[in-house]
Amino acid sequence: MTQRTPTLEKVYESRPWLDLSANDSFIMSAVGHPITFNTLLAVADRLDSQQTLAIVDEYAQGWADFLAVHPEFEGEGTHGNRCLAFQLLNLYEPPTVEAFEAIADRESRPLTVSSVYSAQQAEQAERVQLIKALGDQPKFLSLSLDQLRREFAVVTENERLQSLTPEQIRQELRSAEQQRIQAANTKPELPETWRVLVDSDRFKRNEVIPLTKENFMLLERGDMRVLLNTYGHAQIDTLLGVKPRTDFSGQSFSFTL
Repeated sequence: MTQRTPTLEKVYESRPWLDLSANDSFIMSAVGHPITFNTLLAVADRLDSQQTLAIVDEYAQGWADFLAVHPEFEGEGTHGNRCLAFQLLNLYEPPTVEAFEAIADRESRPLTVSSVYSAQQAEQAERVQLIKALGDQPKFLSLSLDQLRREFAVVTENERLQSLTPEQIRQELRSAEQQRIQAANTKPELPETWRVLVDSDRFKRNEVIPLTKENFMLLERGDMRVLLNTYGHAQIDTLLGVKPRTDFSGQSFSFTL
């Protein structure tokens, strides 16, 4: 076994959880020149963060025990926690659950919780807020977050409606009816191709054709009717280059079958 250099010994004094002979060759082969304490330390930290190096059993067990009690510090987004926690231990401080808890509880909160835990905490805080807003009634405790959101939306909307004047309510009803009519009249966008439904002199059933003015006029009436009903007169007029005209009563009319 190759004898350690004094410089590498100093690195292990600074990073005692890496103090295993199995790590010597990994660190020395990865370091460039010049070989100094700082370059060796940087390499050791890099390999440690990549989880390439072995860990002294006492530290590995202490960290595993800590995660067993605090699983929020493990998982997505927590990659650097172990290395950082080891580095923040006081020199010669045993790597115990209590020591890691003290680090996690520092004012700066150096350890990162997982994204899953953060989301769960945010959802729980929202649950508490919604239940409180709904009056802290026991019946809400068993509801899911989505159900609480719906309940809160209903209560909020009812309170808003109760604050409206009769005229404001009539305006809301008119607006809702206009939106309903507009939604009913909204047509999907006219496609660039069409699968023929009915045999014609020019096209066979199930044939896919470019939807052009010329091809449209060669379709059977059944295909034309489906296109008109599905995509509306306005888009068919545009396809055919037809400009809707207006009769003496003010009603517009366009391409019809």
